[in-house]
Amino acid sequence: MKTHKLVWMLVLVASSLACSKKEDSSVTPASKGVVTASVDGQSFTSEQATSTYNKTTKDLTLVGYNSVHMMGFTLEKLTGPGTITLVDISKTGSTGTYVDVKTNTTYTNKEGRTGTVTVTKFDGATVEGTFSMKVYNLQQKKEVVLTNGTFKVPVEAI
Repeated sequence: MKTHKLVWMLVLVASSLACSKKEDSSVTPASKGVVTASVDGQSFTSEQATSTYNKTTKDLTLVGYNSVHMMGFTLEKLTGPGTITLVDISKTGSTGTYVDVKTNTTYTNKEGRTGTVTVTKFDGATVEGTFSMKVYNLQQKKEVVLTNGTFKVPVEAI
């Protein structure tokens, strides 16, 4: 269930951003977020990045993507800066996901793959920090390693 929740969140965010209408150039755009990482040794910089924070559950979901990669994580019970361990999707806790956009293949923290997210700033308007994780796709029997991840993304409270 947790895998589906995070995957659907990634799909919904990507769809809404990809389908949004072009802004009038006379209007100042909202603050744009960015996610960077190394994906199996290759550089990634997001074209779009967003995060939502549920004030009731204190869960933050962050997604960054471009035409090749989509990655993100859900941090449970986030209340401020700190280091959070990403756990296997079969356990309760924060977890991460990576999607190879070209093949539409989803990888998650499973089969013992974990990671960490260090939040250095969380003020309700912006979340910043670093991350790394190992994710796995059971059907492909393939692991993807995300390292040197950084994020600076505006937060939308829900």
